[in-house]
Amino acid sequence: MDTDLKDRFDRALDGGPAHRPLDARLSAGRRAARRRTARIAVAATACLVVVPLLGVTVLDRPDGPGRPDSPLDSAVAPAAIPTDPASDDATDKSTDAARWDDDTWARLAPDGTVTVRPGATVTQRIDDVIPDRPSVALALTSEDQRKYVLLWASENGVVTDVTEDAMGELLDFVTSTWSPMWDLPVAIGDGGDYASIPLVAYRGGRLHTLDGVRRVRVVADPVDGFCPGWPSHAVELVYRGSTYFALLSEGNCGASFGPRTGATPSLDVFVQQASGRVG
Repeated sequence: MDTDLKDRFDRALDGGPAHRPLDARLSAGRRAARRRTARIAVAATACLVVVPLLGVTVLDRPDGPGRPDSPLDSAVAPAAIPTDPASDDATDKSTDAARWDDDTWARLAPDGTVTVRPGATVTQRIDDVIPDRPSVALALTSEDQRKYVLLWASENGVVTDVTEDAMGELLDFVTSTWSPMWDLPVAIGDGGDYASIPLVAYRGGRLHTLDGVRRVRVVADPVDGFCPGWPSHAVELVYRGSTYFALLSEGNCGASFGPRTGATPSLDVFVQQASGRVG
């Protein structure tokens, strides 16, 4: 048995085992990451999620509008402290089932209080998986379903969670979920649930980038038929010496964001790769 989660991160950053192909991971269950009311489905490419700046974050089409999210703060590799869920007074059960979406299994308040959806049981809990902020990883069951949930709160109170069908060990879920791309500040968009992605978003019908972000190249309407009736752009950005690409629209048509890698060396290649995952 591994001594702690940091050892797993160290091994993952040194190479680690290969992740399953994207299609297999997606078919195993829908991964949902949310910041407050924003509902973002995240899919990683076959490269290691834990390796810094590898992979593409893909945001798929939502069902309706919602409030934008806020920037995330940076974090370091988490340390795991197992606790006994049965004796934890900080875990509360909500009795208002109408307030829970089908894919929402647990919530974390900025003060660290965990709320579990009605009918779900906590079978394993790991507190403080991300240092210096409220965070928790949960294994949950409800009837014939099993889910893993990772939740953390930033200093400004924005709570993010990732929910996925339970496969393997809970610690493995945490290490495969957490990516340094979560550390990038998120630009607040006003176009709906999926309008806010790292570094760039639409504000008042125009592209908005965060302070310190330089636009290298902007291509208007890069994908034919993507989000009809709404402006869309592909953008090449530089932030703190690293290059990132984004494909986004002002409407609720999804978006894609990721770093420049050997497999994605240019904005044009990124658009070709991302266009099949959005819209």
